[in-house]
Amino acid sequence: MAELNDRDEGGLFSDDYEIPKRENPYKKKKPTPEESADPPRKVKKKKAEDKQEVSSPMDKVEDRPAPPLNESFLTEDEEGIHMPARDRSFKESWDGFIFNHVKLICFICGVIIFLLFVSAPAIYYGVQDAREQAEQNAKDPLTLNYVKGLADKSSPITWSDLVSFPYDETDASDSVTWMLKIQGTSYEVWISGTSTQTLPTYVHLYDMRTGDMVDLEKGLAEVERFLAERE
Repeated sequence: MAELNDRDEGGLFSDDYEIPKRENPYKKKKPTPEESADPPRKVKKKKAEDKQEVSSPMDKVEDRPAPPLNESFLTEDEEGIHMPARDRSFKESWDGFIFNHVKLICFICGVIIFLLFVSAPAIYYGVQDAREQAEQNAKDPLTLNYVKGLADKSSPITWSDLVSFPYDETDASDSVTWMLKIQGTSYEVWISGTSTQTLPTYVHLYDMRTGDMVDLEKGLAEVERFLAERE
């Protein structure tokens, strides 16, 4: 210890003492030329069977000669000679049409649905009117003798007395009016009231040529006089 601590003889506290260098344990060492050389590899001897190359089925297909080209199918135009396109099946054509025209088909379907929605009330009321017209046409026509019988009634004339004959109806906000044509004449019977469930306000026999009228409630004598004046 005395020698190491001696300044004069190169001890620890001497002026020419050098601290020994220590190697970094984590630093990779550069391989020596002998260590960098690749180790010799063991070469296995191939057997005779391994030396034979195995051919795949695709190699056999490629080795086959191409079939002769039928030149009758070739077409020539401005772009050159080429094979004609294969005709598509109906399913392929239909699928292509649907795929290419989806927007057009959706637009057409939307227009059809809109038209059906708008025209639904008109169709409904048209069917109702046609049904009512068919029912009216199926009824027996009103005759002049029946009108005379109504005028000769002892009880008031009601809507039910005329409902079995064909009539034209006008429905206002405060009244209902039926107009019945008398077969073979120019006369009509008009019956009007606030509702068909109540007694009519009036029952008139109209002469459609002159516009004259007579009330059936006045009796048969007044009706016959009215008709006699116009014969």
